[in-house]
Amino acid sequence: MLRISVVPAANVVTVKLEGALLAAWHDELRRACDAAAALAARSGVGTQLDLSAVAFVDVEGAGLIHALLRRGIGLGPCSSFVAELLHLEHA
Repeated sequence: MLRISVVPAANVVTVKLEGALLAAWHDELRRACDAAAALAARSGVGTQLDLSAVAFVDVEGAGLIHALLRRGIGLGPCSSFVAELLHLEHA
């Protein structure tokens, strides 16, 4: 199960994920990120992913997250476990 929330704020639109990012949710995440990016563009702010409540990411999900990052969506909060799954530097 994955919960996806789009949370607009004054300086960024956040796409918050909670649960496990599995194949069944990839299209929904793409749509949510597209909607968040459109809202951010209208507001003149950036977009970020909040992965702090993600417990697991499948291989294709990791690829999707990397594609979203290449597309310009920023990485917000992320647990060190998920950062390791994604082979990211954890700050």
